[in-house]
Amino acid sequence: MADKPTLAYWNFRGVGNPVRILLAHLEVDFEDKRYDIANRESWDGEKETLSLRFPNIPYFIDGDFRISECQAVMQYICAKHRREYLGRTLEEQARAWEVSSFFDDNLWKTLAKLFGGD
Repeated sequence: MADKPTLAYWNFRGVGNPVRILLAHLEVDFEDKRYDIANRESWDGEKETLSLRFPNIPYFIDGDFRISECQAVMQYICAKHRREYLGRTLEEQARAWEVSSFFDDNLWKTLAKLFGGD
């Protein structure tokens, strides 16, 4: 039996939670690895050993395939488990990208306001 895929993020919801929700919705059995935000050294000491093109979290490891960044992780999971979630036609795909970009942009704007960023 193949190893379960691994999703890794900090030990709070953040941008990792939409990925967790998607995996639960798709009934994907996965390892939910959580790094302690109060101990960033745990992540800093491990990130360069993971062979990620962009060492960041959330990251997802599925067999030999490794990917980071929330939107890319979610798109990969959809493409593997429920391709129609990405759109059946070019127009549906464009709408999916539009919604994804809207939520991603607005999430970061909201977080910046909450935590005092620009």
